[in-house]
Amino acid sequence: PRRILDVGSADNNHVRLKIFDATADEIPKYACLSHCWGSSRPLSTTTANLDSHEREILWSSLPPLFQDTIAYVRRLGISLLWIDSLCIIQDDKDDWRKEAAKMASVYQNAYLVISASKSSGSEDSLFGEIDEQLKPSIIPPSALPTFNRGWIYQERILSSRILHFGPQELSWECLQESACQCTGQHTSSATIEPDMIHTMTWHMIVEDYTCLHLTFESDIFPAISGIATRFQSSLGSEYVAGMWRKSLIHDLAWHTENTSDGTPERIEWHQRPKAWRAPTWSWAAVRGQVRF
Repeated sequence: PRRILDVGSADNNHVRLKIFDATADEIPKYACLSHCWGSSRPLSTTTANLDSHEREILWSSLPPLFQDTIAYVRRLGISLLWIDSLCIIQDDKDDWRKEAAKMASVYQNAYLVISASKSSGSEDSLFGEIDEQLKPSIIPPSALPTFNRGWIYQERILSSRILHFGPQELSWECLQESACQCTGQHTSSATIEPDMIHTMTWHMIVEDYTCLHLTFESDIFPAISGIATRFQSSLGSEYVAGMWRKSLIHDLAWHTENTSDGTPERIEWHQRPKAWRAPTWSWAAVRGQVRF
């Protein structure tokens, strides 16, 4: 990333935004926060407050989720933290495009990604409350807020290590295994392996991705660009509107999934957005889930 938060240590609450030193022989150890923005925009860096954020971000101005995350990474001995709303200048389109295109490397190179899985916005706490007298049933990941967001799907796929803070427990995903407090360990299925059949894998990803929620419809391609970049490096094919030239015949064989339950939201789900965002032959030209 171009910018990173220097969160210091537990001895002080000094937090500031600084330029990330990527010229060193070894990439400095940093953590990332993966989170839902919620209905209201979290504390953000803009062209107006960039200079002041580079001097100091007042602890009292940080929402609970950011405070909890900073406190946690400090306990791990990590002094650098990347949070999208603070490390990307939100009202600078050029900066946003440049930094959004780096999402793949930002999450791949992070020492640890912290996923605020149970939090629906920055005003929520990172931590859940556990009743020691109750043994909770297993909560499927799909029921947690972050697992239904388009950007965060990309973050899960790309991260080398990710720690999920759920409402009842912690769960862990890395390139070799996943584990949670309730069920133990098993082989992770989120990792893209080199020997997987690329076409089938891409179709699976698109099917999952298109049933997720994007706050802004224009994010349809940026939110999956990191995964596409990773695929392109191993596939060696041209990426065209969410499809691959090598497998274009197969990629064109998509159709909308009939999931209407009669609600207005579902009825409109597969309508084309008012603003053009993709050619009509691309799955990205319609709202909602598609199948191949």
